[in-house]
Amino acid sequence: MCRHAVDRSSGGLVDINIEYCCTDDLLRYIADRSSHLKRLRLVSCYSISDEGLSEAATKFPLLEELDISYCSLSKQALEVLGRCCPLLKSFNLNNQGCRNLHIDCNEEALAIAEHMPHLCYLQIFGNKLTNEGLQAILDGCPNLESLDLRQCFNVR
Repeated sequence: MCRHAVDRSSGGLVDINIEYCCTDDLLRYIADRSSHLKRLRLVSCYSISDEGLSEAATKFPLLEELDISYCSLSKQALEVLGRCCPLLKSFNLNNQGCRNLHIDCNEEALAIAEHMPHLCYLQIFGNKLTNEGLQAILDGCPNLESLDLRQCFNVR
């Protein structure tokens, strides 16, 4: 059904929201037919791989808003997104939230800081970043107007 909707847009798709059912194959299909995509929202799409998202990102140069919630992606995929989507202004990277204070990880924060310098809005709900990762984001994304760090329990 999603493919049919993409086809009906005749290449003019600018906004798509997919929950639970996106795969690498479907994302590739969308990327091949939607060169004007500006907003992409992927929620609980566990079948998307780093490689699949990275490949699709190369075909989304006009992407301005990206929401990746409850999907598992690596730092490398975030770096590719930042390089391939230079117009990205809004980014949501939401996870479940980790209350284990002995686990900290700044990889995602550093990838955002280094490769998404034009962000105005950033939501990283439930991330394991620390003060170091937050400082990198603040230094690397000088245009931030809104920053949502809910359930980032390692930030002090």
